[in-house]
Amino acid sequence: GSRPFGSSFVGVEIWPTMFVLWLLLPSVVAALRKCPQKTPGLRSGPSDTEVRLDLKNTLSREVAVHWLSVTGTEGDPTSIDSRGDGAILSFAGHCFRVRLAVTGDVVDEFCIPKEFSKPGNPRHSRSFFECDGLPPEDRSLFPAGRDKEFEALLQEPTKPCSPADDSSKWSCLRYLRPSEVGRRDSSLFGFTAEEVRNDRDIGSGVCGTVDTRYTKHIRKMPKITSGPGYLILNFTTKMRELALEWFDKHRSSITFHERISGGYTNIKSVPMKKLDLDQFSAQREKIVAEMRQILQWWTGQELVHTSTFGARVYSRGSMLVDHVDRSDTHIVSAVLQLDQDVDQDGGWPLELLLPNASTAEVYVQRGQMILYEGGWLRHGRPMRFRGTSFSNIFSHFKPVDWSGPTEQSANTYAGVPKDRTSTIADAPLQIYSCRGEDVSKLLDHEEL
Repeated sequence: GSRPFGSSFVGVEIWPTMFVLWLLLPSVVAALRKCPQKTPGLRSGPSDTEVRLDLKNTLSREVAVHWLSVTGTEGDPTSIDSRGDGAILSFAGHCFRVRLAVTGDVVDEFCIPKEFSKPGNPRHSRSFFECDGLPPEDRSLFPAGRDKEFEALLQEPTKPCSPADDSSKWSCLRYLRPSEVGRRDSSLFGFTAEEVRNDRDIGSGVCGTVDTRYTKHIRKMPKITSGPGYLILNFTTKMRELALEWFDKHRSSITFHERISGGYTNIKSVPMKKLDLDQFSAQREKIVAEMRQILQWWTGQELVHTSTFGARVYSRGSMLVDHVDRSDTHIVSAVLQLDQDVDQDGGWPLELLLPNASTAEVYVQRGQMILYEGGWLRHGRPMRFRGTSFSNIFSHFKPVDWSGPTEQSANTYAGVPKDRTSTIADAPLQIYSCRGEDVSKLLDHEEL
């Protein structure tokens, strides 16, 4: 198998020999196996036996797992992040070559066994290890000079929202007091009665705008950045090529979106569409690599990729309640704006519930992204979409040493501020909907 080289010694009666072996033992045990060479003629064989292949990457850098065809040609890679796990559905007798994702150096080659002793749902496991011959690891968070590139792409947070009468053209942050939230047109927000009847997962009820079920971890989630936990960034030149040109080229492949569980959206009543990035694995990995550099610049942290998906294409009437993301994996995130066809004055903001009962509406245009810390920051699009289509890619990462919230985690990274639980969804307001009683509480709330 593919595992570090190690040796065990058989004792002999000659003391000098044992002494020499004892001196050599530390260097021998620490030695790594030699990295494999590319095997000529290695290829997959024919088989009808389906096998689940479980993969574990023990390296501190990303690897790319290439399936080898019956002619030995390397297929599109499946990426396994540093110290990450993955799984592939394959067949008995199929072979793979594993390379470093960045440099292409070969880390491992293997084939799934042709036969399995136990019938029914066979599985095969493979782990990848460091080997002697790999290039030195580049531990920089991003290439030299890119910090100035990223800084130049930052959206000025005080940029005005203009023109005042057409939010479809806005690229800005708009902050609202509780009374201003209360004065919004409530008919544009939350679930309808029909949508609640159509989806038993919806827990926030008619006119619901905030998820109240997955929230207990919020007080334990430290900030990762020193700022407010969100910002607007224009696409890099590389991201414009990777995401925008890809989306425009493959629009004809847009199909219906699968159901989204959890009761966060109204997808069962208002269908969405999708251009499935998972079907373009090489493109997806390039987008992930670019997002990693952007988010590592923003956080100043080494990050592990956990999920990138889309492009999700919302339809007229779509909505998404304010919520927080998974506390173990979705810690530092980005939503990439690929395209939008919206009505006059129909801008569709990402809503953020901020401390001190403030609410932010984040408006962006095609070719911009919103960076945010979604593990603690309630975010969503509770306003119903007014337009034809609105297309996003979502990308999620976590710090390399993050393993989930605990009572002690609140004191890590940038810590948990004292005003964390002072949003309009927290006591004393506890606003979860656009229902009359909640609107009244907002209108009566003392101005900030």
